[in-house]
Amino acid sequence: MKDIRATVRFVSFVIATFGLYGAWWITSFFIPNKLYWRQLAFELWTRSFVVVSGMKIEVIGEAPKPPFFLVSNHLSYVDIAALRAVARGVFVAKHEIKDWFLAGRIVRDMGIIFIDRKNSRNIPPA
Repeated sequence: MKDIRATVRFVSFVIATFGLYGAWWITSFFIPNKLYWRQLAFELWTRSFVVVSGMKIEVIGEAPKPPFFLVSNHLSYVDIAALRAVARGVFVAKHEIKDWFLAGRIVRDMGIIFIDRKNSRNIPPA
């Protein structure tokens, strides 16, 4: 039974990921406010991941409201979805991620800011 549940969750995650990314990519050619739609697609993907994975999120205190600067050292990639589900914002990631197969393309298109941690002079301007 656990194998069936895991398979259904994985397939649902893949469908949500490529469905939302595909919808965003197609509409990005026609919609003038790309930043809004990119953030909306990222938010919908995050919420779908939370639902599909069965994640339970408990927020203690108030979630920050923009503008804010939140620094976190996540323990897994699941933490990223949990953070994004409760706090809108732009993520900063290590430079190597943008070269990853499939995931790299998606995170580049979602507006992630990449930092080369080996070269502190290579920080993008604000």
